[in-house]
Amino acid sequence: MTVLVTGGTGFLGSYFTRYALRDGGESRIVVFDKYADRGRIEDVLDRVCLIEGDVTDPEAVRSVIENHGIDRIVHFAFILGSPPPGKMIPYVGVQSLGTANVFEAARLAGVKRVVFGSSVAAYGRQDAAVLREDLLVDPTEPYGFSKVWGEALGRYYTKELGLEVASLRFGSTFGFGRARRGSYSSGLLQPPRDIHYMARVEEALRGGAIEMPRDDAMADWTYAEDAAQAVWLALTTDQLPYHLYNVSSERRCVGDFTRAMRELLPEAAIGVSPAEPGNPHPAMDNTRLKALGFVPGHTLKSGLQDYIERIRAYDRYSSK
Repeated sequence: MTVLVTGGTGFLGSYFTRYALRDGGESRIVVFDKYADRGRIEDVLDRVCLIEGDVTDPEAVRSVIENHGIDRIVHFAFILGSPPPGKMIPYVGVQSLGTANVFEAARLAGVKRVVFGSSVAAYGRQDAAVLREDLLVDPTEPYGFSKVWGEALGRYYTKELGLEVASLRFGSTFGFGRARRGSYSSGLLQPPRDIHYMARVEEALRGGAIEMPRDDAMADWTYAEDAAQAVWLALTTDQLPYHLYNVSSERRCVGDFTRAMRELLPEAAIGVSPAEPGNPHPAMDNTRLKALGFVPGHTLKSGLQDYIERIRAYDRYSSK
């Protein structure tokens, strides 16, 4: 099996690339990334074929799939968030045209399966206490719109055109790469003023003072390496009973994460404010995913510990 990972040096893409080589036992991984960050996969860089390219270029996508005999694809070449005024057209080019290019090139080449990286943002406004895949979606901004459109296009390709597409809605996921997205290099989205609270450990480790949301606030927590396991299962399971899966591990309070940071980084200046976490959402039901064999390999603390080690490894690589 030869796997193509679009956006394979990005946040989730880099974790999946390493997971496929280590835990999946794959030896043929092709990474296709317009803004490649080699430091994210430096420990496996000599084991992948890295090609710098743009998913909005249909010929480039077709060529990489055909020239490398790709069997399966993980599509992570996206921009996280919604565009500022004046950037909508090129934004849609990446989010929607790029996805269509990947699906169509995969169909023409006879690819077995594509995993599409969707998001909890597809749910949008919901009154439900628990988010289940059969809920009607009501996204509120372009990022969520693009995910719903990609899921729908994937269903069409599956039912009408013979290409198997599985969509994974990722919830609150933490790990190295969340703080500084590679897609910021596109200029279509400005980096936020405040790093997401799940990624503030990067500032704390590097000597900055950070402030976390209130301890009793609840959130879903999935370490990015466990998210990679979910992708692997969706990519390789013989028969998928559904086209759509929530990806989440556990529901915990923010204070558990803050306490783990203080334990692992005792010298760091970590405060707590009365503020609510940014982008909160109800708990995500992961029953479908567990039926595929999903068992998180990390606790909140062990995930954070691995996250810290990845920051240190990246900083060592960058300082060479």
